[in-house]
Amino acid sequence: MKARHDPYISLRNSNFRWYVASLVALTLGTQIQATVVAWQVYALTKDPLSLGLVGLAEALPFIGAALYAGHIADRHNRKVLSIIALAVQVACAIALLVLTLLQRFGRSTR
Repeated sequence: MKARHDPYISLRNSNFRWYVASLVALTLGTQIQATVVAWQVYALTKDPLSLGLVGLAEALPFIGAALYAGHIADRHNRKVLSIIALAVQVACAIALLVLTLLQRFGRSTR
């Protein structure tokens, strides 16, 4: 008798479920951050060209880093690289928050 194929066997592993949940949360957060940055730039400038330049500023580092990412990932510990990348992303998000709050509170005190 042939064994039945279980398409959900990987979801029974709790570590894999945590991985999938964190990947979904990370992707959702990144997309929300990109939308908020674009919205804020457009709200400040009302210029579609500035909005396009934001998209270009997001794409160019990604393309440039992708050329060397495979080489670096093969030579170094991937867990450490992932933690560094996430730390940089969190630092950028915090910097955007601080700059936004400084600009908002600076404008309201005038």
